[in-house]
Amino acid sequence: MNWKKLLLVGIASVALPVTAQQYCCDYYDCCEEECFELYGDWLYWTVRECDLSYVWDTPVASTSSAGPLKAVDPDFTSGFRIGVIVPFCDWEFAAHYTCYDNCESDRTRSDTDTLFGTRLIVGTTQDAIDEARSKYDVDFNQFDLEFGRTFRPQYLCNTEVRTFGGARFAWIDRKLDTVYLDTATPRSTTIHQKVDNDLYGLYVGMGSETTLMGCFSLFGDFSVGAFAVSSDQSVFYQTLAAVTETEYDITSKNYYCAAANVNLSLGMGYTFCGFCDSDVMLAIGYEFHNWINLPGFISPQEVIAAERNLQLDQFSGSLGFDGLFVRLAVSF
Repeated sequence: MNWKKLLLVGIASVALPVTAQQYCCDYYDCCEEECFELYGDWLYWTVRECDLSYVWDTPVASTSSAGPLKAVDPDFTSGFRIGVIVPFCDWEFAAHYTCYDNCESDRTRSDTDTLFGTRLIVGTTQDAIDEARSKYDVDFNQFDLEFGRTFRPQYLCNTEVRTFGGARFAWIDRKLDTVYLDTATPRSTTIHQKVDNDLYGLYVGMGSETTLMGCFSLFGDFSVGAFAVSSDQSVFYQTLAAVTETEYDITSKNYYCAAANVNLSLGMGYTFCGFCDSDVMLAIGYEFHNWINLPGFISPQEVIAAERNLQLDQFSGSLGFDGLFVRLAVSF
């Protein structure tokens, strides 16, 4: 889901209590006195990134790019998030930490040497590639310091509306390793691409929670943020043959730019009140996180053509995470 769709759905999610208020009854929140809350989320996310293609399967052995395009397609994998929320009257202060890692690979073979590598340098393309493989790895860590205020509109029964904001620190490291093989020659080309992004910024958002029949709840949050990015990018390119060797090792450090972040989460939960002198909530939901104008992988073709004078802003794009979360929260 791109950031424009996230924006529209996020606005709709804030209006969730309005659509749910027709189901209000005389019940109120069964958990009236809370000091602080600890929670943990099991995440089952996938990552969305364009330009993870690595080979064309061409109809004949040539440098033509006609034919099906092969790309690494990241699957859903597990991660976690933990946090603490401390209320003070209608205000609350919170800290959240998110950790997620995804590693996926893909491999293509051709007995007729009809593969065309999309990440090879122009002019050095191998006409006879019988095997190509690529491995994609992303490591995502995020820490939030947040404050917010809760409002209880009289015209929305059993509903709380929350505005919040805070500081966010994120570290997003990505690798893309691609190998092309010609076993008959033999010859191999290895391209190792890496980009490490450190992001520091502020975000604001709005959320709502509606309580139904005492302990059921529907909730949603939507937020946007602006960030300063420090990016380290590199390309290592090596071709090995029987008598020749070609190697490029290009590194660009401390490239700075600006990026944005759009987030949306929707869920539902049930609270067990008075469980061992505390209140326990189980919740499940789905969330989207989209980073806009985030530096990505440098093109090997551009590296050589520019003779190391890179215009790194042309390698910025979007990166998204989305998936399921299952939450266990305890209020004391």
